[in-house]
Amino acid sequence: MENPWRDALDALTHRFDNLTLTNTDGDAIAPHSDHFTLLADHDHVLRLQQRVPGAQAPHAVDGDHVIAVLRPGAEPSPTVIGQLVLSAQRLTVESQRRISDRVC
Repeated sequence: MENPWRDALDALTHRFDNLTLTNTDGDAIAPHSDHFTLLADHDHVLRLQQRVPGAQAPHAVDGDHVIAVLRPGAEPSPTVIGQLVLSAQRLTVESQRRISDRVC
């Protein structure tokens, strides 16, 4: 029995089979998280995070502070380049590359 809805979904799904998710520079995205144990006071680290270029105001998610980081100067269409997640005892930096890849 013919099913136009299923046929349309199958055709749509097939169109996306060979797509690769890329960043705005055209590089393939490889999500990565760096984890750091806090040695300083949580509130002090939260204040320091606000100094990160492109850092947005923190918002609470499941008891953590989450800060989106946008590419500075990318107005009017900002690009999210990562996020900082601050829990009670840990800082997680989520981005498309390891921190060591950007520092070295």
